[in-house]
Amino acid sequence: MLAGLGTTAYFREKRAASSGAPKRIVVLQNRLCLGTVWAERSFRWSLPLFNPTREEIRVAALRSSCACAEIHPTSFVLRPGRTVEVGLKLNLASWFDGDSASWERPFELEITPVFESHMAENVVWRLKGQIRRALRLSPPVVDFGDRLVRGHPHQPLGVTVHAYVPLEEFHIEYDKSRCRIETAGGAEALSNAGGTLELRVAVSPELPLGPFEMVGWLHGRTARGEHFPPVALRMRGKMVSPIGAYPETVHFGIRRAGETAAAELELFSRVGQRFRVRRVMVGDRSFGVSPSGTHYGLEHRFELTWRPRGAGEETHARITFQLETEAGEASDLLVPVSGYVWGSQSGSDARGEDGQTCPSPKHAAGEQQG
Repeated sequence: MLAGLGTTAYFREKRAASSGAPKRIVVLQNRLCLGTVWAERSFRWSLPLFNPTREEIRVAALRSSCACAEIHPTSFVLRPGRTVEVGLKLNLASWFDGDSASWERPFELEITPVFESHMAENVVWRLKGQIRRALRLSPPVVDFGDRLVRGHPHQPLGVTVHAYVPLEEFHIEYDKSRCRIETAGGAEALSNAGGTLELRVAVSPELPLGPFEMVGWLHGRTARGEHFPPVALRMRGKMVSPIGAYPETVHFGIRRAGETAAAELELFSRVGQRFRVRRVMVGDRSFGVSPSGTHYGLEHRFELTWRPRGAGEETHARITFQLETEAGEASDLLVPVSGYVWGSQSGSDARGEDGQTCPSPKHAAGEQQG
């Protein structure tokens, strides 16, 4: 069929060439129809592009109307009577982002070739189809926020699985060392279209401190024996230490060299456990902390000072608080501190390389405003 179509188009193009008609690339219509497909994140498709003319066609680029498409190759030379296979990788699942209800959606993607030589007409290929999904999650992302305390178990969060088609098989794949996903009921709850299943999701309290993201995968097979693409169950949050600092970082702003700046810092227990500060270590001697130690309590306040040296430099350091709970557990808490030095230590305005006096920040701001 391709050969017959190519031959017919070839002679049509040959007759049209003498009249100055634009060169054409032939795409089989059945390759522009996806049909009804599952909402895969890496759906692959190909477009055979045929040159029926007696001249080569140079394609400088292939542009897509959707960020969900990856195209390869994007530029090529199509020689007379030859075919180039253009591969597409489509994230069809993204078409359901923000859609909390429908189970099937129409799909349309425009691909526009850019030719090295001018063509009299614009060429656009439209790829169409229907996308469907087997499951929907509510909420779509399990967000634990930023207050999970390391070493302390937390209450699981719930997720509801909605089935759009009857399922014969259902199971969940996840990293058991990092999280736990349990079902509240049997998978037979999804054996009918419209069925729901409740999941309880918890993460390991031993995750490292800081933000985390992880994914579990929901697999299954429909009652018609079709394996649908895995559905992502995304989890995110932040693991924090049992003892926190407010603020988490201290910035002294812009200060003159020789000027002393002060700020307050509070350490507090997130789990109601009394602790003390055994020792404070400062990485830069221009910073100071008072007091240098405390007795047991649920919170402690400190005064931080900074007496900058030099000029025109930004100073960064870390203050380490060595902590101990009443249970004898020891840990370190790091608080970043920073500030920017402006001016000279004597308090007079700094001088530039040409000996001219540099204006103070107040005067400089006034000059800029003027």
